[in-house]
Amino acid sequence: MTAEVPAAPDGGWGWIALAASVSNEILLAGYVEGMGALFVEWQKFFDVGAAEVGWVGILTALNGPFGCLIAGGLTSRYGTRPIVIIGGLVFAALMLAVTFSTELWHIYVLIFVQSFFTGLAFQPTVTVIGFYFQNWLAFANGVTYSGVGIGIIVIPLLVETLSSRYTWKGAMRILSAISLLVCLSGVLFRPSAKECYFLRQNKISRKNRKNTSDHEMNFARKCYHFVVSIPRFLGMDLLYEKPRFATVTASCCVMGYGYYASLVFFASKAVFEAGLSKFQGALLLSFIGIGSTISRATHGFLLDCNIVSAMPLYALACFINAATDFLNPFAFSFSSLTVLAVSFGLSSGLIFAVSIMCVRTVLNEDQVAKGFGVILMFNGIGTLIGLFVMGYLEKATGSYSIPFIVAGFALVLSGVLMACDYVYMVYFHESRNAKRRDETTNDQSDHVQEEVNEKLTTPTQPVNQIQMKMLESDMESENGTEREAVAV
Repeated sequence: MTAEVPAAPDGGWGWIALAASVSNEILLAGYVEGMGALFVEWQKFFDVGAAEVGWVGILTALNGPFGCLIAGGLTSRYGTRPIVIIGGLVFAALMLAVTFSTELWHIYVLIFVQSFFTGLAFQPTVTVIGFYFQNWLAFANGVTYSGVGIGIIVIPLLVETLSSRYTWKGAMRILSAISLLVCLSGVLFRPSAKECYFLRQNKISRKNRKNTSDHEMNFARKCYHFVVSIPRFLGMDLLYEKPRFATVTASCCVMGYGYYASLVFFASKAVFEAGLSKFQGALLLSFIGIGSTISRATHGFLLDCNIVSAMPLYALACFINAATDFLNPFAFSFSSLTVLAVSFGLSSGLIFAVSIMCVRTVLNEDQVAKGFGVILMFNGIGTLIGLFVMGYLEKATGSYSIPFIVAGFALVLSGVLMACDYVYMVYFHESRNAKRRDETTNDQSDHVQEEVNEKLTTPTQPVNQIQMKMLESDMESENGTEREAVAV
């Protein structure tokens, strides 16, 4: 890119965009997490079991990350504002359409499609912050992600309250009207000078590639070029062009396996193995949400003040989260599970909030939107695998101990991958700096040697006749003195 990239304003309209981003996180992520409150209502209404209704959550986990992946390519081409508005509008409309379902498979289809547009509106909500903040980027990112924790606490309670008063259909109709606020938040994502710059540069690059293909390719070659360009549009080319990004993606994929499955089974273990009441199990989930909100909102100060960098903080959070999984099989009292729930919430909040900062560390600014879409896609794949594997292990062993231990090892692996990348980068950076110092020293010594050689090889100025006579007389006097000394 030839022109200078405009600096982020670090304030101004950015605070309005930040508030809109938090609102979207509360509505979108809170709805996905709070959907479980509707499962019991659907079981009663359609007269089915928990397994049949549970497929709604699986379909959400399957298609939502794909929406995030598509959003990465679309925001790089059209900007964050139109994608959020379209995603939020269809999200609210499909939520309203669910209330007219007469069969469970209607909900399967509608929720599956809705989850795609949920991801479409969610991804730009996070990446847009990078266009408004630079020095306070980690703080703004943490505040944005705190909306997820607030949504986990507020939305399930709101769904439960509305369902008990207006039935589940009335509750979803009210929520669909509230969800239109996502579109309003999208309107507030006014394109900054930095975002406009990247959109303009991407447009120029696409135009240049199109002109080249039009002049140099036939129809078959153009079709092939179009198919090959799809991974580039989605950002999948970053996985093999940026090895460090591939490491971060693998870490987030494994983390998705360990985190979400542990969250889903946390309350079940407390109720069915520890013998706690359903209210206490729900209270433990609230403690997780509170801890997650606190860590999401406050960790930005650590990064902005350069107390710690993103990757070591991510690895540390994974190790703490893994420790709660390893200790979970040994906790059977409400007090011990409360400690684990708060620790789980604090560490998991850090993991998700810092993951986008890790993406910003290994990619250029114009690649972050696509990169974050890829991260969310693979994180969703890991989540889906984790749900199936932990459910299978629980049925095979008849206990939640083995599933939690396996999830703990997955989180350890995620932390190790990120820590290894950080250690390698630090070593590589130090080695590169040492090499540069050696090269600078050698260049200076070579320069000095060249100056000396230049002086030695420089021809002397011509000597005039008077100077020649003075030199000859001096030489004769020296020779005479030497002869007298020999005679004596």
